[in-house]
Amino acid sequence: MEEVNEKQIEETIEQIRKMWADQNHSHKPGEKHVEGETLPLPEVNDEFVKKLGDFKDVSDFKIKLRENITKEKELKAKDKKRLLILEEIIKDSKIEMPKALIENELDKMEGQFKGDIANMGLQPEDYLKHIKKTWEDLRKEWKPDAEKRSKTQLILQKIALEEKLEPKKEDVEKESNHLKEQYKDADPERIKAYVEMVMVNEMVIKFLENA
Repeated sequence: MEEVNEKQIEETIEQIRKMWADQNHSHKPGEKHVEGETLPLPEVNDEFVKKLGDFKDVSDFKIKLRENITKEKELKAKDKKRLLILEEIIKDSKIEMPKALIENELDKMEGQFKGDIANMGLQPEDYLKHIKKTWEDLRKEWKPDAEKRSKTQLILQKIALEEKLEPKKEDVEKESNHLKEQYKDADPERIKAYVEMVMVNEMVIKFLENA
């Protein structure tokens, strides 16, 4: 994998400076932020990096920044490899997807979309008016992706059964309990089913990577 060079480090620091300036720039009463306006950027010194996090000095900040960028690159490379494996499996598959499974996947995507919009402090219906679309429009746009997700999940389940890949019960229990603490109102059985699915998927993908 390509190593992180100084140019990438400096470009990332420049982005951080701009974001910090945008978030911390105070306007005079009644003055509004103008999109595209040039804001004074903070100097990259020990005092500045300590405001960003647990960094001793600029040198320490750059070392940790390099480590983070390296990890991000590794994750992207890993995800790309996995995506290519799954794409090949889906391409060669002749499975006819039941309509109910696709609709179920669309329901999940709609629920996630609503949650994301709510997390931004917006009402989903107001957002739809803003983009001039209906739920039916969005579900139609999402359908190809929903079909792909559903087909992928069916294939992963089939491989797991054939190869007898199953997570340890204690691992499922431990992760389920962790999620229950975060989502106290969620159905415990649904949490357990979700955890099992994620763990099985991970085992199958690792199996395919090593095949």
